[in-house]
Amino acid sequence: MSALRRWVAVVREALATAWAQPVASVVTIVMVAGMCATVLLTTGRTVGAEQAVLGSIDSEGTRSIVIRAEPDAGLDATVLGRLAHIDGIQWAGAFGGAQDVTNIEFPG
Repeated sequence: MSALRRWVAVVREALATAWAQPVASVVTIVMVAGMCATVLLTTGRTVGAEQAVLGSIDSEGTRSIVIRAEPDAGLDATVLGRLAHIDGIQWAGAFGGAQDVTNIEFPG
């Protein structure tokens, strides 16, 4: 049996079953349509909420300033204290070079 004949037989069987059980067919169609609508509406609400959050962040004028300095530039932790007194700065942080360490109690 060719693939086309098999496909036609499956469609014919599905239509015969749907015609023989109209209540089950209608309930199935309503359920599938409801689930599709739920997915579409939920996705739309999620995108809308994301846009609202991004809009509120942008309206506040949130900015980040990143300063990268060479190790011998003379910057130390006192810079954070001076930055904390500037109006409009809510948070300041400093990060140094990463150092790998190991616990001597555990081999490897």
